[in-house]
Amino acid sequence: MSGLDLLEADALRAFAVFAEHRNFTSAAAALHISQPSLHVKIGKLARSLGVELYERDGRRLRLTAAGEQLAGYAREHRRRLDEFMRDLHHELPTLTVATGRGALRWVVAEPIRRLRRQGRAVRILTADRDHALTAVSTGQADVAVLGETRHRAATSDCRSPTTRRPWSSTNGTRWPPAPA
Repeated sequence: MSGLDLLEADALRAFAVFAEHRNFTSAAAALHISQPSLHVKIGKLARSLGVELYERDGRRLRLTAAGEQLAGYAREHRRRLDEFMRDLHHELPTLTVATGRGALRWVVAEPIRRLRRQGRAVRILTADRDHALTAVSTGQADVAVLGETRHRAATSDCRSPTTRRPWSSTNGTRWPPAPA
């Protein structure tokens, strides 16, 4: 069996989830399969491609360069498949918001409720600043809403994943930005 034969949707989906969790047990639970089954699936994929996809660093698992490359491909494949299915069924895409608990409660809770009342699916990814920005840059989230405390003043903002400039903040700027 060639490497291309194993680059099927099931193997890519399994690897994408494994790459997200970097843990066989939690990835297997997310996929609703057994841990040994996932381990075999990832091993077959690595052997068929002729590269190592991850390496052990003590008790931690770290993706190799080839693993990072395949994880990016798998995420993009998953995103495109989801997009195709939404287009096929004329559905709006799920908006994934990466945010901290404070920003979720005080900044975006009400806008998210409004979006949901309008029929828009919204997925919340609770994360700290670094993980939220990583989620946006890797395509796991559409937007990061970040809160920051400096001295005694608290500010919260939505930042563009490409420019890192604020889209909005508690100073009255509107989110999302108005079309130009």
